[in-house]
Amino acid sequence: MFIALFTASLFAEEPRTVRIIASPETTYFTAHQLPDGRIDYRTHFNNLHSEGVSPEENVIVALFTWLAGEMEKPLLRAAAEGKELDAEMAERIHRYRERFWRELDFEAPPDWKNLQFGFFPFDDPTKNSEMLREQWEKARTALWTADDFPDLAEGIKETDEITQKLLASLQRTRYFHPYFNDGGTFNQEGADSDLLVFTSLPYVQTLREPARFLQFRGNWDFAKGNIDQAFECAFASVRLGNTIRSGAGMTVEDLVGIAIAGIGRHQLVVYLANIDGKKDADWILRKKREYEALNRMPDTVPTSNLPNWNIGERLFALDTVQAMATRRYAMADLFEGIPEVVQTFSETFESNTEYDWNAILRRCNLFFDDYDESLMIPDYVRRLRALERLDIRVREYRERYETERDATRRAGDLILGELTPAMVAVELARGRAEWLHQCTQVAFALAAYRAEHHGEHPDGLEQLVPRHMEAVPNSPFTGGALPYINRADVCFFASTDKYKFDGSDAEVERVLSETAPGYMGIIYPEAHSRHFIFVIWK
Repeated sequence: MFIALFTASLFAEEPRTVRIIASPETTYFTAHQLPDGRIDYRTHFNNLHSEGVSPEENVIVALFTWLAGEMEKPLLRAAAEGKELDAEMAERIHRYRERFWRELDFEAPPDWKNLQFGFFPFDDPTKNSEMLREQWEKARTALWTADDFPDLAEGIKETDEITQKLLASLQRTRYFHPYFNDGGTFNQEGADSDLLVFTSLPYVQTLREPARFLQFRGNWDFAKGNIDQAFECAFASVRLGNTIRSGAGMTVEDLVGIAIAGIGRHQLVVYLANIDGKKDADWILRKKREYEALNRMPDTVPTSNLPNWNIGERLFALDTVQAMATRRYAMADLFEGIPEVVQTFSETFESNTEYDWNAILRRCNLFFDDYDESLMIPDYVRRLRALERLDIRVREYRERYETERDATRRAGDLILGELTPAMVAVELARGRAEWLHQCTQVAFALAAYRAEHHGEHPDGLEQLVPRHMEAVPNSPFTGGALPYINRADVCFFASTDKYKFDGSDAEVERVLSETAPGYMGIIYPEAHSRHFIFVIWK
């Protein structure tokens, strides 16, 4: 209680007049300068992020003109249950929706009453049950028929139209989610409502739902013999994930894209592990080419230019510095629910202390320059080591903050220590995405090889070249060719030559012995060990 009162009294102040010098070294961008000297990063980044993305191309528009997102579901749920939604919340939702669709060049949002609540028939709150939810989760992870889940099978015909509608929507290959806050604490018009640090992305997490549904539906189709549609379901998830990544403005969007594309790739490998006798090698290789066409955007960071998400992280940090300079009370809301962080910020940014905010801005830019340089390193292992060194610097900022006497450097230490992205963890996720993409390509090639060799796997991956693949791909974790082992009942890849993820071959044997036929598994080990095992059972 004391912390809350202390923070409230400290941050309850009028916006300050601070002279911020707009330049590439301080504010990075110089356009969209506000009267108080700040840069309107939200508007600038929205313009940058949406450039060339028309409503007719935007997958966000294609989906959410008929699908309920996070903002609409409370309205639909209340209506289904015959309840009145809290008036303040309802007003906030409607205000957000109006602005969201206006940013997408629509005069008005779609009528929320006509939106589909979800993809699965039992998503309707009046029909949902724990039993159906458990069956739904199981059906997403395994091939299934009516014998497995008769209750789910009863509603499968209701998903036919939804499936075709979804597959059509996911043909779009551009992505733009507008950036602005959700109309909560800072709901007034004006500068505060445009702070990038309060941006919310309510439809981003909803984008996982199409991929989950396509798992459920694709597994049914494959088990029933509709192989072509099952592959289309998986392809659609890969396409959606890559589309989000190609237009991602923040790291969170890139990570959602990685997860969605990963769902589709998992599906494909499961189907390829079970395709023997169902399709010939020419069909499989044709689908392999279709898959590769979906992945023109590489999963690793391009070496020619940096993607939007990295610019977004820089602007997030710079906008935070601006918020601290002119509206220090903003940080109390930014870290609401984390009292120790609020207290640290409040103790540092005392109202009677002056800081050289332009020096702090320059320091943030220099840090992100180093981040950019690290991301531009083409070799994954070297890139990861560079990011680990940056991560050490961030930890040093946090430690040095306790002893630093210079007020401006102390403020910079705090901001860089608390607000920089989780660089190593994010890069590990991107490395796994690239590795899974390579393994999926190999899975296609192995399935085609088996179709031509009476169900047998090759002794080595080099036997797949050049008929089934152009070359054996290199693992991003080692820089060498993907390791491969062929046994009588299983073939698998690993990211290290010793096929270990905890230091023992026994652990690998345990995993193999406990894995059911027809299953593809990814093992994510302890952080920083970066050892992975990929399994295809015959």
